Formats: sequence, C-alpha cells, structure tokens
Amino acid sequence: MVIDESIHLSPFKERWKDIYLIEEQILRTIFDPSVEFEHIGSTAIEGMVAKPSASRPATSSP
Repeated sequence: MVIDESIHLSPFKERWKDIYLIEEQILRTIFDPSVEFEHIGSTAIEGMVAKPSASRPATSSP
C-alpha cells in the first residue's frame, strides 16, 4: 500500500488546548455523563510541532 499525501505540521499553538476544551464542553452536552474525554496526540503536548487537529477519544465505564 502506498500513501501519497502531504502531512501539514504547525508550530505549537497555545490555543489548541482552548479549542479542545470548547469541543469537549460541546461533546459533554451530547454524551452520557459517564463518558470521559481525553486530549491526546501531538496537539496535547506543549511546545511540540503537530498536525493541527486534536485527537479526542472517549471512554465509558460500565
């Protein structure tokens, strides 16, 4: 398999954390309170060059 596409990287932006927190608040209005959200990936690491899209997996306990 060959993947022929560019990956855009951006210098770290302080606003990435704020964008994640806003999106998390929106998601919390949709999902059950037992669902937990985490900001992971390169945008979650302060100072790291990253693809400018936040990863936001969700987990739920039974």
